[in-house]
Amino acid sequence: MRFTFLFFLVFGFLFAQEDTIRQSASQGYHEEFIGLVELIYGEGFLSQGGNASVERMVAGCSLENKKVLDIGSGLGGPDIYLAETYAADITGLEPQEWLYRRSLANQELAKPKRSLRFVLMDHPASLSQFADGSFDVVISKETILHVPIEVKPAFFSEILRVLKPGGEIVILDWMRTQFPYSEKTQKMMDMDGVAYHLITPDQYLSLLQNAGFSQIQLENVSPEIAGYSQGNIQKIGELEDRITKDYGREVFGYCIDSWEYQRDAFATQELMAGIFRAQKPYSFDYDLHLVSLPGTNDRTLICFHGYGGSHKIAQTIQSHGLADSTLGGIVTRRVR
Repeated sequence: MRFTFLFFLVFGFLFAQEDTIRQSASQGYHEEFIGLVELIYGEGFLSQGGNASVERMVAGCSLENKKVLDIGSGLGGPDIYLAETYAADITGLEPQEWLYRRSLANQELAKPKRSLRFVLMDHPASLSQFADGSFDVVISKETILHVPIEVKPAFFSEILRVLKPGGEIVILDWMRTQFPYSEKTQKMMDMDGVAYHLITPDQYLSLLQNAGFSQIQLENVSPEIAGYSQGNIQKIGELEDRITKDYGREVFGYCIDSWEYQRDAFATQELMAGIFRAQKPYSFDYDLHLVSLPGTNDRTLICFHGYGGSHKIAQTIQSHGLADSTLGGIVTRRVR
């Protein structure tokens, strides 16, 4: 089987009891195959591309001295890499207990520049264990594609909630550009035996916008994912004897077929992989002041203090040649 992270299994039974949800999560991701996963993807990784793909995803996002949440941390490899590379406080969130425990074991060998922790998700449908505004950055790598479509809006709202004002998201995810799928792509999904809850790029952008994110950007990285898949095919071929010995000829053939189907789906962009970047807007909580503009009889309403628009207001003040001391005006009302 191909080993994309089966986060969807947790969300797929959203309205079941939590214990049942957690138990079902293990049904599609068996511990005995973890050795094969790491053999192909690299130690500590459950998604392809290794450290290079993690670095590619967060490129352009400032992580230094930031609090970072990774949703779907798996075996912990990406977060260990980030913690050892950046002076950041990294939190990996994992819904499956046995994967969480494996990440703790992997963490023992890590040498973070600042801090690294792994947390077991205590509720399959929310981020309720984290307070509002807990993180500067939320990342997720090839995970949310498995979250059922009807759950995605609430889930993105939860991500927005735990971000600080001005905080960023960086999400690498899969989308579809056509439906129904081609025969090969559908076969790939059937072979994997997992639920792919893919939406179109426009639908994805709308979900983020409706959740309240701003400055939303989408970068198409489908050719890179196709390249990773081709690299996996070559590596599997090089490991044919070992995979056949340890897992059987059938598993070896499955791996080749599955990754070839995946490579072709992204090469033709029937499936699209994209990196989403967006920001949580600053809160619009500010004071309104009446101030006199120098050299005029005008009294102009200016807002400052708090989060909302403070950056733009500072620019407005500077453009009028006003010093901070000029802003000793009268507070007329508070707007939220």
